[in-house]
Amino acid sequence: MTRDHSDTVMVQREPLRGPAQRDRYEPRDEGGWRRIEERWTGCQWAYVGSEIVDSIDIEGTEALA
Repeated sequence: MTRDHSDTVMVQREPLRGPAQRDRYEPRDEGGWRRIEERWTGCQWAYVGSEIVDSIDIEGTEALA
């Protein structure tokens, strides 16, 4: 099954100190997800690193704002 980027899950955080950060989880055709870590430079998101993960689980999203 081919997945498109509309299946991407993104988690963004703003630390008390330092730039905003985010993790993007993109589905892989081979199964699992690719986690891409990025950091805000002030004008764009910069790639920090990535890894392949088997699965992701999202809990408690109703408490986030």
